[in-house]
Amino acid sequence: VHDIHMEVYGKKNQERLTGKHETAKFNTFKYGVADRGASIRIPRQTEIDQKGYFEDRRPAANCDPYIVTSMIARTTILNDKYGSDEAPKEETEKISEESVNAIDSKTKEELASKVKQIAVAAEEVLNTLGK
Repeated sequence: VHDIHMEVYGKKNQERLTGKHETAKFNTFKYGVADRGASIRIPRQTEIDQKGYFEDRRPAANCDPYIVTSMIARTTILNDKYGSDEAPKEETEKISEESVNAIDSKTKEELASKVKQIAVAAEEVLNTLGK
């Protein structure tokens, strides 16, 4: 899954994510509490409270935020292994770099709408749990 995400997390990430200067290596996924050298950083207060947020440190400034947000939501909220062997072939083709560059504004709007729906559903679950 990490490799699939990295394909759309911005250009030249191999040069930026070296494992030095508080970054994880491009081809390595790791997470950690208060670990600025991890791919996913979990703030210490989030660990203490057992709720909060996490920081994905991999996307670059030149990524498409709609695609990245959609992929993160599918992977974390829906537990959908985006682009894995279980996904249909056409699904993995959708996220190739060529297709990402060719995404039109209508598709971006549809992705944004889906992400908003996921956020609303997640908020409803949290409200139900009383958090």
